[in-house]
Amino acid sequence: MKSLIWKECHENLKWATLAALGLGGLIFVGRPTLMNPALLLFLSPIAAVSGAVLGFLQVYYESDGDKRSLLLHRPMSPSRIFLGKAVAGVGLYLLAMGIPFASYVAWVATPGHVAEPFRWQMALPGLADILTGVAYYFAGMLIALREARWYASRCLPLVAALLCSFFVWVLPEFWQAVLAIVILGAPLAVAVWGSFLTGGAFAPLPRLSKVALAVTCVTALLALGVVVKPFVWLPMRFIGLPTPRANMTRYKLDREGRVLIVRFRQGEIESLTDLEGREPPLLKGKPLSFYALQDMCAPFSADVSPGFQSYRNAGRFYMGCENNTSRDGERWFYVSDQRLLVGYDVRSSHVIGTCGPDGFVPAGKQPAARFEGEPYQHSFLLQTKAAERLSFPEGVYLVDFGSRTVRKFYSPAEGETVLGAASAVGEGRTFVLTDKSARVIHRSGTTLFSAPFAVDPDNYGVARVAQLENPERWVVRYEPSWFMFSELGNITSGQLVEYDPAGREVARGPLPPTPMHEPSDAQALLGLITPPAEAALLTWATEHSIDSARQNGGREVQPLLFLLVVLGQWFNPLGAGVAPGSGTILAYRGLILLSALACALVCFLLARRASSSRAGRLVWTLCGLLFGPAGLLLMLAVEEWPARVACPKCGKPRVVTRDACEHCGVPHAPAAPDGTEIFDSIAAAMYV
Repeated sequence: MKSLIWKECHENLKWATLAALGLGGLIFVGRPTLMNPALLLFLSPIAAVSGAVLGFLQVYYESDGDKRSLLLHRPMSPSRIFLGKAVAGVGLYLLAMGIPFASYVAWVATPGHVAEPFRWQMALPGLADILTGVAYYFAGMLIALREARWYASRCLPLVAALLCSFFVWVLPEFWQAVLAIVILGAPLAVAVWGSFLTGGAFAPLPRLSKVALAVTCVTALLALGVVVKPFVWLPMRFIGLPTPRANMTRYKLDREGRVLIVRFRQGEIESLTDLEGREPPLLKGKPLSFYALQDMCAPFSADVSPGFQSYRNAGRFYMGCENNTSRDGERWFYVSDQRLLVGYDVRSSHVIGTCGPDGFVPAGKQPAARFEGEPYQHSFLLQTKAAERLSFPEGVYLVDFGSRTVRKFYSPAEGETVLGAASAVGEGRTFVLTDKSARVIHRSGTTLFSAPFAVDPDNYGVARVAQLENPERWVVRYEPSWFMFSELGNITSGQLVEYDPAGREVARGPLPPTPMHEPSDAQALLGLITPPAEAALLTWATEHSIDSARQNGGREVQPLLFLLVVLGQWFNPLGAGVAPGSGTILAYRGLILLSALACALVCFLLARRASSSRAGRLVWTLCGLLFGPAGLLLMLAVEEWPARVACPKCGKPRVVTRDACEHCGVPHAPAAPDGTEIFDSIAAAMYV
């Protein structure tokens, strides 16, 4: 074993060295921070390509012919030979990626190199990307070993590895990312082991390896099916059929409080009317454009949006802070575990000092007080936006970086908790949302507007405030969060509440539901290419993610939920705002069932044609029923279809891989004698 591992290391060291030099050069030339998306966007593909290429090259040139015979002609079992190659390959890959990455982490951790806080957990995203490369390593080996067409199913293992990268990026915790690597990478490794034993042939694979290869391929086919679905609409749009992207309707509010109906078609504004269907007075004489719409609409504040829960988000450790008082050459961060603002000098990368509720303290001294609670962070997916003000449950603070002072300009009433603060239109204005009220506060501390939360917060997660004209008054717009549907496929209507300048409610009215797009009957056709297992899995994952967001009150959501609910609406009618009992949903589910039954029947007929055993026919039929088109494609991708000849006795087609006819039990007819025979044929007597 040791000599084999040494031989593999000696032969493949050059590829590992190239990968290490490429990654190390990129990191140390660019010198990005550990949580910088640019670093992770480069590290992930470098690790993937390095792992896949190393795995491919390690076995490709020894996968057949005399080199394979020489490799297996050793006093070791084929399984131990494979284990030696895998240990050497994975070890080389981890050293190639790990050494430059660990060196860079140590460099960043040394004070004076990077003007940002450092915590060792900040290395976990890069470590997850490096570990994902192990799945690509086995995918590369499987591509090199499989006996399949390059343009067909041979590259499916690479899709399974790409799915592994997807989960590593969207799962909220590092341990979940590692678990995804193990779950998706283990079948790849077992499939490679079996393919190495049989030289890539499917029929003689060990049963465990057959199952692993089938799991790998069907996972890749399901992932490809989800990716392809959004592009199904392109030919439909070309021939003029209705598509989900064809029409969208949005409800806006103009500066005088009139509700406007904006209809979009193919991304352009098709019409702009009021509720009575008339052209708004403010639009007369202006071309219909996004700029005209923006000038007409009421200037609503930003909303207090939920944070995204991810180990790849720097907001878990620190949050950048800047506003119009920021100094050149300084960078300030709110550091979560210190509960302080920490400043860095950009040139020296050393700490300037800290700021707490009591003000600035130079480096080396301890502040008298610290902020209480977790701050509100405006984040989107894997990035957290720099904060202009600090919002805590017990109050909102303004920071003057020029004078290095901190001032608390809003404190909630007793029993009230601040949920967050965002920018409001108007100089020095801040929109503050609590669990009981919505307010607009001037930076001087004066309350310009205050109103109690007028709807059920369990179904309304978005609130925004605007000041209207003619006459002057305020309006609060409540909308359901995209992740807090009352039930999947049922979107709650919005609410508009108007107040006079003194904060007294004067009017209230509903707004129609506004899904991401208007569901189309054409979405039902997607049922023809949707496997039952995929529909059930997507629905369960969406409902589970929504329940998880509800449990923490909508304060944090997972990136996977955003993809399932927002992007998934284009190809998943079950989560696209369609009523659960509508004809579109019934047709979609009916077509899923029809497609699955048809695929199960085809799989059964193909298995019988190939003379599979009764258990084999049952397995393939269930595969077609559960996975629909993906199950049928899986059967075509992995099964080897033997040639058939006519039986000399019953005349029915029989497979050539069996000694006896599967129909009548008669063995193959002997070859015609040509005078070169050594032994007489006894089998010929059976046909007399």
